[in-house]
Amino acid sequence: MLSTKRPGAITIKLTSGPQHKIPSSLFSISHLYLLYLKNCSISLPKKFEGFRLLRVLKLKVFSTTDSDISNLISSCPLLDVVRLKYFEGISCLSIQSQTLEILEVEGNFEDIHVDAPNLLHMYLTLSNTEDHQSVPVQGDRKSYLKQTFGSLTHITTLSVSGSFLTVTYYWLSHYFYHLIKLYRNLS
Repeated sequence: MLSTKRPGAITIKLTSGPQHKIPSSLFSISHLYLLYLKNCSISLPKKFEGFRLLRVLKLKVFSTTDSDISNLISSCPLLDVVRLKYFEGISCLSIQSQTLEILEVEGNFEDIHVDAPNLLHMYLTLSNTEDHQSVPVQGDRKSYLKQTFGSLTHITTLSVSGSFLTVTYYWLSHYFYHLIKLYRNLS
């Protein structure tokens, strides 16, 4: 029914009960520019072709897999804003988007890989729970988080909070040297 009505924006906020499985027909509406889903379970259909016009993706209180969230985001060539809050099933969040400008992630994850050359604003928060303790990023440990921070060349706002980041001053100064230099030039 939704695909015959051709909506440009869909908001589904389910506030009570268990997470509801989103019907696969929702993922065939290729002309969406805004998608907001709350309290749902997301499983992409095998023949998902992406949302070619989607600019804003907001997902809150949801469950999915590493590959489904990565495919969802990378299959939206015009995406400007991604907000992911309170999710399950994602351990390594991989975000690839040439157009993404705003990224907000709040939840439990072990690692994050962001390939978004036009990213201007990034807000990362690890929500601690008793049953999940993320592995801290230390020293020379292989981590996409280090690569992500090192590749943020156009970033103007960076907010990182939670207990998942343990770094040395050397590592911090090495990866944020261009931010410090930019700040000093503006002062």
